[in-house]
Amino acid sequence: MIQPPEQAVTAWLALDPADEDNGCLRYVRGSAAGGVRAHHYSGVIGFSQTLDAAADAADAQNEFALPAAPGDLLLHTATMVHRADANLSEQRPRRAIGAIFYGASARIDAAYAAKQADIHRRARTLPGQQGSVALAADP
Repeated sequence: MIQPPEQAVTAWLALDPADEDNGCLRYVRGSAAGGVRAHHYSGVIGFSQTLDAAADAADAQNEFALPAAPGDLLLHTATMVHRADANLSEQRPRRAIGAIFYGASARIDAAYAAKQADIHRRARTLPGQQGSVALAADP
């Protein structure tokens, strides 16, 4: 939700081991060069987005898993197609700390406020989440 989108970098610091069993990050090789793709709400709390099924199928051949050990720091730009599978393990958490850093020239997109209000509205209670999220009233 910034312009230009290349001015955002996400940092993901693994606190627990993350592998294919508990849903490590997966990246699509070469996707960062393609710019921001059309995407929409994924149904996962927060700012998680999804591509359409046709894009997912086309990207599958270029996707690779990137397991992480505690202390590993993974970085990707806002244009890098990435995802994580659900944690299917019963006893292994996949905790991490995430942060997004913006370049000095980055500007908030005009649609940012509307998107934030939509995220807050949906996050109040989402199926599949552990419990419900209570947030202050939308601005």
